[in-house]
Amino acid sequence: DQFPAEYQGRVFMGNIHQNAINHDRLIPNGASFKAVAEKDFLTTSDGWFRPISEQVGPDGALWIGDWCDKYPCYQNARADPEGVDREHGRIWRVGYKGGKDVKAPELVKAEIPELMEQLLSPNGFSEARARRVLVERFQNGNQQQKRDIQAGLSFFEGSNGGVISAGRE
Repeated sequence: DQFPAEYQGRVFMGNIHQNAINHDRLIPNGASFKAVAEKDFLTTSDGWFRPISEQVGPDGALWIGDWCDKYPCYQNARADPEGVDREHGRIWRVGYKGGKDVKAPELVKAEIPELMEQLLSPNGFSEARARRVLVERFQNGNQQQKRDIQAGLSFFEGSNGGVISAGRE
């Protein structure tokens, strides 16, 4: 969310062999997508950088989980035990210079219609959090709450009916 339009709808993938964050543009292709490689989003000469998880955080920034190890596949771990670190890692927050932090909506106490709206949020963090809260409410709720959630989900039938499939019984 805090990045400009040319980064919206893109996929960021950690490349542990290249010490980089690759980035692709997705083009609808039938029931799936075709990925078109774009210029690497981030490259580094840091031989310990091993990006293993990339997610949009509640502030709209890109958060990167870094394994922080010299060997991506441990093929030389015995030859160079100093290059193996099983105790440390790094978390990077990458924001866009001039971008504005996004305030994540408080969804734990939100009503079902607001949670349904967040399922369509362009912010992946807010969308995933809304899905989680709906699943929890469905699993732990009374019959009326379950009916309300199912009624709200009828909007998604035919287009994205699996958006909360973990909560359907």
